[in-house]
Amino acid sequence: MSLLMVTSVMFAVGLFMFLLPPIPIYLTSGIVLVNSGLPIFGLVGAISFTVAFAIILKIFACVVQQKLIGEKLSDSVSIRQAVSVNSGPIRAAKLVLSEKKLTLAKVAFLVGGPDWPTSVLCGIMRVDVLPIILGTLPVILIILPTVLTGAFLFLKSLPVLHDGTPPYPWAEAAGAVCVMSSAAIQICCMGGAAIFIERTMTERATELEQLDIDEDVQDADDSASQETLKFYEINSWEKISFSSKFFLWLALLFMIVSVHIVLIFGSRCFVKYELTYSIQEHLDGNVLNFVKPLGWTAIVLFFLSYFFISIFNNSAGKAVDLIISEDGVFA
Repeated sequence: MSLLMVTSVMFAVGLFMFLLPPIPIYLTSGIVLVNSGLPIFGLVGAISFTVAFAIILKIFACVVQQKLIGEKLSDSVSIRQAVSVNSGPIRAAKLVLSEKKLTLAKVAFLVGGPDWPTSVLCGIMRVDVLPIILGTLPVILIILPTVLTGAFLFLKSLPVLHDGTPPYPWAEAAGAVCVMSSAAIQICCMGGAAIFIERTMTERATELEQLDIDEDVQDADDSASQETLKFYEINSWEKISFSSKFFLWLALLFMIVSVHIVLIFGSRCFVKYELTYSIQEHLDGNVLNFVKPLGWTAIVLFFLSYFFISIFNNSAGKAVDLIISEDGVFA
């Protein structure tokens, strides 16, 4: 495929992947785009192209998540309640992110925070997007070593030369250094974000107290607290029926077995597969071949556990709703 086509596909897939908690898109870009760009730009040029691509993708994803998702959801009380807009850490984050100037605390939060929650939270809090973009640009400190890690993985996987030597004998060692570097930088950014939020809560407590409380969310939190107390009161182990206990025991049993199968017999559950592998070559053209029979057993048990716990939660929730409607708990 052409570099333009590969770049377009990676952009579309990458934008979708930024909606997920784990973001391996930088590593994958280092493998795929460097591979496609190597014949055109050379090694340094292909890596530079990939780093630029990753930065543009990151900024574009942040804008989409903030403006098209976060701000659109900000009118929903349930969404604002779900992100705990009245909690101390979120109010501290709002105070930091709302500042016009570019501070170290803002950069640490934007770079070290998880991609999807951070960008959407900025939209829910309706902070200006331009300062957020500027504060996000130092993410290159994470992007560069991660892209290099992917690039060196690709270079290490290249076939050996005619004399039996690898074309890039230093790639494996360089990749190990980049892995450690990217992990260290990521940990420092995440730790810095947590430290600055904690420091804001203690050193700027007066400013936090002056921020308005979301009254609608406060009312929803009060109602939810009462409903939670009623839930545990009605559904204590001594009060629930035998069938409810049976479903809970099954859910617990299946989940324990499922988790331990994967933890103890992981190599018997899934085929070894690396990012540089090909589905056609290493999985015989069928992605489902990645899962072995024991792995399918663990997956089935997992979903059975989820099914039984859902039955219990549905029944317990209906019991709480019935009591609330009869007693008028929130009247």
